[in-house]
Amino acid sequence: MENLQLLEQFGSNAYRMQNDFIDASTEKFSSAGRVTGRMDADLAGLQERTSVVNRKRKMDQDAVSEKLSNTEWQILELQMKNYQIEVSGAVWS
Repeated sequence: MENLQLLEQFGSNAYRMQNDFIDASTEKFSSAGRVTGRMDADLAGLQERTSVVNRKRKMDQDAVSEKLSNTEWQILELQMKNYQIEVSGAVWS
């Protein structure tokens, strides 16, 4: 009998408190969903900007790579000429 009396006295308050808790939780999670959506949009923007920077960097590196390769060949050709001059000078000495 005592349980029924406690239920009558406090049951409706516990029910209301539970509903308030569920409402608050629902609001919290729905606002978290809006934040998550905004974060996803920010992430997509950052990924796009990163992709643009990486493409530009690759184009710059490709351009410099060709110039570097040409310079390396010029150095090699000059070294070969110097070697030929040294060898021809040693022969005439």
